[in-house]
Amino acid sequence: MARYVIGDIQGCLEGLLGLLSKIGYVSGRDDLWFAGDLVNRGPDALGVLKFVSAQAHARVVLGNHDLHCLALFYGRSQRHAKGLASVVESVDAPRLMAWLVDQPLMIHDAGVLMVHAGLYPGWSISEALGYASEVESILKSQDQALFLEQMYGDEPAVWSDDLAGWDRLRFITNACVRMRYINAERHCDFQLTQAPTPDMKPWMPWFEHPQAQWDAATTVAFGHWASLKASINRSNLQALDGGYVWGGQLVAWCPETGERITVQAPKTYA
Repeated sequence: MARYVIGDIQGCLEGLLGLLSKIGYVSGRDDLWFAGDLVNRGPDALGVLKFVSAQAHARVVLGNHDLHCLALFYGRSQRHAKGLASVVESVDAPRLMAWLVDQPLMIHDAGVLMVHAGLYPGWSISEALGYASEVESILKSQDQALFLEQMYGDEPAVWSDDLAGWDRLRFITNACVRMRYINAERHCDFQLTQAPTPDMKPWMPWFEHPQAQWDAATTVAFGHWASLKASINRSNLQALDGGYVWGGQLVAWCPETGERITVQAPKTYA
């Protein structure tokens, strides 16, 4: 038995199956962890959801595109409607969306914290898991549709313990699924997407902030940041979005061995 943590698939089922073949994955024996963004942009988001949801030992965290899919199905949002139409209009949509809405924003187990975007500097792992559970709970509540409308927006851009209501839930969601850059005062810029360069001050990657610290026994595994090209490969930090949908690589990391397995996209899909 082995465990593999896999970066953003974004609807590229053929790439996922190729990666699993290269790994030698056996369903029911091996554990698959998915760092969010199962859907959108690629050619077979529906196929990805069907496949992943059918795996006996799959664990998933929600990414921003997975939330777009839920908002399109349960709410009034039309964001990414073209790319997600095949999912939400499928006869399997009610079952698959019910499965997707049950997935968490963070998983911490066996020395790995998996989250789509990152761990907000200043939050401990236990605090982050508690905050994430607030969003997970409302996603399963009668206020689900309203939350899926209210989650959109870039404000507030900094955490405060005094945040309440939709502002609080919006920030928690953004930190978990959209965060890349942060400044010294822990304000986030949710619009910057490029790879870091020396002239980007005052902005820095969230994981380079002085308060971005966590238990040395835990590795944070994240996706979301395609322009990093999955180049972060450290003992306590693994960037896993290789930008497959953009013509890059799909990446799997085995926490037990440290091995990283990749497949190259044959073309650009997005």
